[in-house]
Amino acid sequence: LAVLETLVARAAQPAAAALLASSLARLRDVAPRATAVALLRVNGPARLGVAAAAQADAWGVHPAAAAAATDASVLEDVQSSSRAGGGEGKDAETEWETSRSRVAAQAAVLSLLSSVLEDGGAALGAGALTASPLIDLLFELLWRSETRHLALKSLVALITGHCVQTGSSGSRGSRAADDAWDALVRRFLQTLPAAREVAAGRGASDVTKGQGFGPLSDILAGLRAALAGPGGSALRARLASPAGADGSPAYVQVVSLLNAERGVATAEGEAAALECVRTLRSLLSGSETAARAFGRDVGYETFAHALEAAWGAEPVSEALARSVLELAVDADLPTTADASASGGVPPGAAIRNAGALPVLLTLLRRAALPVRLWGLGALADLLENSVRSRAAADQSDALGFLLDWFAEEATAAARVAAGGQSVSGTSAETTETRDPDAVLELLSRCIGRCASHSLSARHFRGAF
Repeated sequence: LAVLETLVARAAQPAAAALLASSLARLRDVAPRATAVALLRVNGPARLGVAAAAQADAWGVHPAAAAAATDASVLEDVQSSSRAGGGEGKDAETEWETSRSRVAAQAAVLSLLSSVLEDGGAALGAGALTASPLIDLLFELLWRSETRHLALKSLVALITGHCVQTGSSGSRGSRAADDAWDALVRRFLQTLPAAREVAAGRGASDVTKGQGFGPLSDILAGLRAALAGPGGSALRARLASPAGADGSPAYVQVVSLLNAERGVATAEGEAAALECVRTLRSLLSGSETAARAFGRDVGYETFAHALEAAWGAEPVSEALARSVLELAVDADLPTTADASASGGVPPGAAIRNAGALPVLLTLLRRAALPVRLWGLGALADLLENSVRSRAAADQSDALGFLLDWFAEEATAAARVAAGGQSVSGTSAETTETRDPDAVLELLSRCIGRCASHSLSARHFRGAF
């Protein structure tokens, strides 16, 4: 396309770039198939990336341009406010006009680039994977708050587009495209430790300073969007493969986010822990292969220790316990107005990730009474309503854990009856904040259901 060639050559000329990018966008609207074929022949995404990178090098990235790339109404509002706030005279008018034209040109190119990557299909995306300037630009935009949304959509489109292209047959694409995809995913995952440092207030650059938890939350949300979108199953399988993205670093990177120095029991710390659990659930959802890979690379025991160490001595929150239960059942649970209300498990729900059950029980044992009652009530319902849940409990040896917990609670109940103080649960709990009888009743229900499925001699001896 002569239009595209001219756009690349004149990317730093605002009036020309805006006109040419808008013309290409209209061509895509009028003749999408023909334009896509033409862009494919000349590796359009890579060339658009060169144009966008040239503008960024020459002018930087204007916040208004980034916003206008996804919302055209922003451009007019920002331009009007800029002119109203500017000075008077010929120099001020010229400066405003230059700024306006650059914003319009950059917005047009970024909007066109984003739409081509998102809507262009796997074939166009395959060419973009090997375009280093484009990939570098997207990762640069990822760290800017005003362009992060655009960069994430484009990166997710590149990641999932390759999986859509190769996932239906289970085969891999060309060697170059596969290597480029592995490098892209590896680089995307490597942004997580850097985002964790930004959230902790360490290692922030001038671009990321003051962004706090935003980059980490958005990047994890982007990973979940990739796993939930077209090609998500193929992406999940590729990440679970020992050869995928350098040996499945996704599980290691996500769980490692819990290794922050600051305690999780803070507003941003708890949010980070919840994002970690939700992302892990997306990585494992519906895939026995992924579950085995997680056991190979990390394991639920390591995950439980990381959560406990990160949370510290504070009682486990209802939100964290709920997110781990959702990980165990691989389903969303309704949020009750009162966390102490037991049950609330939707019909048909069952424990699908057996390894997550000991993690849940460990957290519930450290939770406050209302959360403990809610969690044990939900677990009792799951065990009563589903053979699969009872089989998962047997697989994870939940009965042994429950028997130990029951013995501890029985001792606590005896001390309460004698007027003493409980030492079970968190160190801050006293007889006024405990209800051993209610906990014992729910534990008995869970133990009974587990034992009805399988009761070994060891568990029989432990019960007495």
